[in-house]
Amino acid sequence: LVRNSVKVIQASFKKDIVENSFQHATIGQYFFSKYLLAYLDLVVYGTTQKEKFSPLDSELAEYLSKDFINVVNLIQEARENAIRKVNEELILLYWNVGKYISEQLENQKWGTSYIDELASFISKNCPEVKGFNRRGLYRMKQFYETYKDRPELSTLLRENTWSNNMHIISKTKSYEEKEFYLKLASKEKYKAKELTRQIDNIAYIWYY
Repeated sequence: LVRNSVKVIQASFKKDIVENSFQHATIGQYFFSKYLLAYLDLVVYGTTQKEKFSPLDSELAEYLSKDFINVVNLIQEARENAIRKVNEELILLYWNVGKYISEQLENQKWGTSYIDELASFISKNCPEVKGFNRRGLYRMKQFYETYKDRPELSTLLRENTWSNNMHIISKTKSYEEKEFYLKLASKEKYKAKELTRQIDNIAYIWYY
């Protein structure tokens, strides 16, 4: 008797779902009624009776899948934004460090040996920080000096990863070529491996 009552209630939920264009509250009640029926079968019969998989169940599953994907998209979007923000801050940090080193050397306040001493000092005081060895510091200096007179490229520099920026500096000659690959990598969201392949295949010439 109880099971039949639940079946009647379930049928009314189905009617409400169809008439009200998949209201969330009704969907929840509908699935709760299905779980309740399964529980009653387990109590009464010691097992659950197999019911035919209704077209509505399939339609609901598809609807919820489309609905839930919106939450997944929000998570992925936030994750991508966070990664992009971290990259921007990292590029800005490398730029500022490169600028500081370049200006100190230009003003003859430092000799070249001071870069080695700076790398050693950073290693001792910030051992958890990577990339600030002698080679890394020289690359930051080169990065700043390469683009210091090209402020129009600053946004593109921050949109690319450090690896991409280093590949472009080391594998290109003209600023036109550098700008082309900065734009290409940013637009296509290339990782360093794909960007290197594009540069090695001389994509710059083919596009022009």
